[in-house]
Amino acid sequence: MILETGTMRLFSIREVFRGRVNDVLVCIREDGGGEECYTVWLIREPGVARQVLEAFCRFQKERQEMDTPYVECFFQGSRMCFSFPYVPERPLCRFYQREGYDAEERRKVWQGLVRECMAVRMPESLLYLALMQDQIHLERDGRVRIGYSLDLAGYDARRGQRDCTGACGELLLVMLEEEQGRGRICRMLIERKLDRRSYTHMGELYQDVRFAGSGKKSGQLVRFGKRLGRAFQNHRHGIFRLFVIGCLLLAGIALCMVISQMIWGEIPFLRLFHNSFQTIGTESLLQ
Repeated sequence: MILETGTMRLFSIREVFRGRVNDVLVCIREDGGGEECYTVWLIREPGVARQVLEAFCRFQKERQEMDTPYVECFFQGSRMCFSFPYVPERPLCRFYQREGYDAEERRKVWQGLVRECMAVRMPESLLYLALMQDQIHLERDGRVRIGYSLDLAGYDARRGQRDCTGACGELLLVMLEEEQGRGRICRMLIERKLDRRSYTHMGELYQDVRFAGSGKKSGQLVRFGKRLGRAFQNHRHGIFRLFVIGCLLLAGIALCMVISQMIWGEIPFLRLFHNSFQTIGTESLLQ
């Protein structure tokens, strides 16, 4: 299929799906200018097309410093079309494996997910759809990106920031399911707030996710404790010998003090702790 956008001709190389409300295609420029790919919506339902266009217009009006969320808006016959930058398909739900990342890398993925939801150039009603339809992709370097292959049959223009935050929080709960330590506490915190519908915007969720990675000093203390424990295990026999020798020395000193008390009626060692200069001859220095 050839699509005329007004500034270029796009050639369809793959049909992602064909739906009741819209189709989604992956396209490249027919003239070979540039190697980038585009995700294209072909919306056949006029009512949905109007709602989507209005959502984009509101989004652009609220964020005038940003470019348009889409590359181009054009018509293919009677169908309204939108083209977007193509996002390589590496679904987070399939490519995020806890065993494949260390604690620091996992923390970056969690925070990256929320940051991407906060920064993506997409109206909240469409962002909610992307979160619900697993259009969250994990690149090989750990970066999280949101894709555009959406089935608009489930589009609801009333979805807003609170709904997106809840959907993102639910996704985080799955990722935090097997975590321990701060990750487990973070999961419990997010779960409790989701149950109470306490989240109103992504910033609140981001602060809670940051909590899972804010224990740098405590982590260092834990590692120091582990090193200390290993050192004790490696040298426990020597430490035990020193302890026994110290106990024997103390016992010997105590025995000498008892014998001195029995023979001389005093312990000469204790004279060191008395003021010996209070009296000189028959004169008292206290007067």
